[in-house]
Amino acid sequence: MDNEQHTSQIQQPTQDVLHRKIKLASYSDSAQNRTKGQQRPTLWKRCFARKKAQYSGEYSIFYYMYKSLFLCYFSIKGRASRKEFWALTLLTSLLNMLCFYYFYVQVEDYENLLTYMSWISRLTFIPGITVIIRRVHDFGKSGWWLFVPTYKIIFFAFIKGDKGENAFGAPE
Repeated sequence: MDNEQHTSQIQQPTQDVLHRKIKLASYSDSAQNRTKGQQRPTLWKRCFARKKAQYSGEYSIFYYMYKSLFLCYFSIKGRASRKEFWALTLLTSLLNMLCFYYFYVQVEDYENLLTYMSWISRLTFIPGITVIIRRVHDFGKSGWWLFVPTYKIIFFAFIKGDKGENAFGAPE
């Protein structure tokens, strides 16, 4: 008798847990996104399909480095935050410092030092110009303000852009 009670006590919680799992499975994201008759997306689509990011916080500085160097390489449309401007500046400085350390301190190969530093400058020249133009857009000004020297020194790095939407779009 004691053995039967013990068996029923074990089965009852197991059945409750199983029932809860089945009930919760109907509320899962994959179950809600599919209508009746639709098949589950393939592994390729689940892992590699581009989804629009729903991100409400700040991105990391590495994202802004990637964005300014690869995603917005030639783009002068839109706006760039201070963080994006400083991310590209930091990336360029880090690449130059690493190049300097390796070729000047470690290897003592002075000709290659200048060659590689010039390649870094060439690689980051266009993104540098485009991020400055987008940074000026953040103030609501035209990209031609890039050519006013005193204006860019003061405003590019330190002053916040317009809050809300301006003529060049919404802030990130």
